[in-house]
Amino acid sequence: MDFTASYAHASTSSLRFSPGSTFLASLVGNPSRTVVVRSALSLTPVRSWDLPLTLHSLQWSADGAFLLVTALEDATVFVLSLDPKREARYGEDAGEGWIARLQAGAEGLVHAQWAPNDGPHTVLCFSENDMRVTAWQLASETPTLIDSPKTARAYSNAQSNTFALLQRHDNKEAVSLFVQGSHGNAKRERHLELADPDGDGQGWRLWKSFLVATNDAAGLAWSPTGLHIAIWESLLEYKLQLYTIAGQLRATFAIEAGAEEPTTVYSTSSRANNGTSLASTQQGSLGPSSSLRNRKAQEHLSDNRSIAGGGLGIRCVEFAPNGKYLAVGGADEKLWILDATDGQQLSVLDHSKTSYGASSKSNGTSEQLIAWREPHRWIEETGGRGIITLEQNTLPVAPPANVPGTIYIWLVEPQSASAPILLAMLLLAAPVTRACWQPAGTREDSAIAAIGATLGLVCGTSAIYQWSRNPDKSQNAEAIPIPIDGFAAHVLRWSPDGANLLLADATAGAFCCAIDADGQDGSRSISIADESR
Repeated sequence: MDFTASYAHASTSSLRFSPGSTFLASLVGNPSRTVVVRSALSLTPVRSWDLPLTLHSLQWSADGAFLLVTALEDATVFVLSLDPKREARYGEDAGEGWIARLQAGAEGLVHAQWAPNDGPHTVLCFSENDMRVTAWQLASETPTLIDSPKTARAYSNAQSNTFALLQRHDNKEAVSLFVQGSHGNAKRERHLELADPDGDGQGWRLWKSFLVATNDAAGLAWSPTGLHIAIWESLLEYKLQLYTIAGQLRATFAIEAGAEEPTTVYSTSSRANNGTSLASTQQGSLGPSSSLRNRKAQEHLSDNRSIAGGGLGIRCVEFAPNGKYLAVGGADEKLWILDATDGQQLSVLDHSKTSYGASSKSNGTSEQLIAWREPHRWIEETGGRGIITLEQNTLPVAPPANVPGTIYIWLVEPQSASAPILLAMLLLAAPVTRACWQPAGTREDSAIAAIGATLGLVCGTSAIYQWSRNPDKSQNAEAIPIPIDGFAAHVLRWSPDGANLLLADATAGAFCCAIDADGQDGSRSISIADESR
């Protein structure tokens, strides 16, 4: 593995690979007023911009053609283009290089992002106090307002050109789905249209909206298949609800106060459509109507708003990449695996156990549980040279409870109804600050990568830790020192194609890249056009 030299950055959150993995963008300076785009392979600067305001975050557009840079304190958003031929009209940028500048105004700005997935380049600006979302389409320069967002985020799905918003009106919460172009029965009333002033069918429109039976929704996750949406409550409750995109409540997963086991309430076909569609009932706004046509549906919503306990509530929710499973985790060291279509409880991964067996069985086969332990003072004793294989122990282990330096790796077999298998445990000397799976990407070995798997970890030390499971089911774990004096890796991020590994020191304000020398293609050329194809 080869390492580049280190370079300065203003914040770890501003280090972003382009969608095509060709470029790496970052904010530089104190205060951070400079945007630098580098080659992802060599970190050679490609283009930079010096802007007049203090910048906080940046984001690439889905096609890699534009950068969205946000200055929250000044409620301003800049849009940058790598193409030097693109310029602001009439020299409005005063030589600063931006092609668009959006000013939020008196309502303030807490977040800005691109409208997800395909469609016209549209910027979503979220105002303070959950007042509204302003959608700006770059081509038409037309703003459109969406009232009362519940969270300052738009949620996307990889399989469609649709995004979702959580909204709250009249003490009722709802999910609104917006679609690009003339999709099915998308509403065409003027107050429901998004950024389509010419009526050419290329803007964003409200597709459908339905009420949800939540008290204080904290987040939303959309299945990769695009068919189901999971919504969970704030930390005051341990409750998750699973809906279809038509608004039908499939199941409610909750842990009541004082209970050790969760309860799941399943929806039946006779109680379908409890999430009453709002697109046909609202008048003059994008929020829910104050009167529901279906009184029984309203009563059903009230029934499902019962308060659930569960300690500190739900901390994380994640769909499996194949869309078949839903993982729900809280502060009780338990990870619940649910069926992503009906919310059925499939298994619970209990990390509060004090001992684990040496092997697990599934469908007549067995795999040993391997505990990988980081050697003591290996960096000092080796002088930070070479790759150290972590020590392994196949005997039963007893990991301490609540140890942040312990990583559990489970195997969930897609075609099996058996419980997940605990494959490995990584016992590291320092708390893990970031862990990421290597993407398969578009590399030639993506078929092999889909069978095997590689996990990268950093612990705020001068080393990278990698665990991998090979196609032959063998495992290996290793520690790789970072050959940069005083560099402590707190953040790790793979490029979308899985070829480059970004490492960032949050304390020293430096970053570098690690590249697999065996898999590097030295003939790769750097072209701005690569990102817009």
